[in-house]
Amino acid sequence: MWLHAPLALNILGVLASFAVLAWGHSVSETNTFSLFWWVAGMLYANAFEYGYHRVLLHMRVSCLSFLRFMLINHLHHHYLFSTKSTSRDPEDFENILTPWFIFALLLFLHYGVAIFIIPSVFIISFFGGVVLQFLWLYQIHHWFTHVTDSRYDAVLARIPVIGPLRQKQKEHHWEHHRMPKGKYSFSPILQWFGL
Repeated sequence: MWLHAPLALNILGVLASFAVLAWGHSVSETNTFSLFWWVAGMLYANAFEYGYHRVLLHMRVSCLSFLRFMLINHLHHHYLFSTKSTSRDPEDFENILTPWFIFALLLFLHYGVAIFIIPSVFIISFFGGVVLQFLWLYQIHHWFTHVTDSRYDAVLARIPVIGPLRQKQKEHHWEHHRMPKGKYSFSPILQWFGL
């Protein structure tokens, strides 16, 4: 199997979820792009990722026991990458991504709350930021953080400012694997503060 097939399928699932949400919202509302709400969506997704990772994937919370399979998958991911940071073995990549259907469930739950808080014309901008943060800065970057000799990282390494930030992101995450009691944020901005 092609090493990156699970990532490609995950990307399609996430984008399809967002397309359904955007289409459903657009049927009854007009939308206006807002950079403010787009950035707000990215920051919200970053903060949510931190809390989700710290609480759901590193603590045993009795009221969330029905999601125990996610904790077990995450612990397996930590086990696989506790002695090595990267791999090219497809079996090592089974538990790296948050499943697209979990993202879709969370997306629609958060949408159900957001429609009461965010001006309706900016909902798609907000969730566009959420999708960008989740898909690119979390899912894709996390995937390639664990791929040995990835071409993706070789390209990013050549870009001024981006290359050193990406290297810092990978080192931050590898340190989390070595010492899982901290550094829960995978993505910038919270990662820059050592969280």
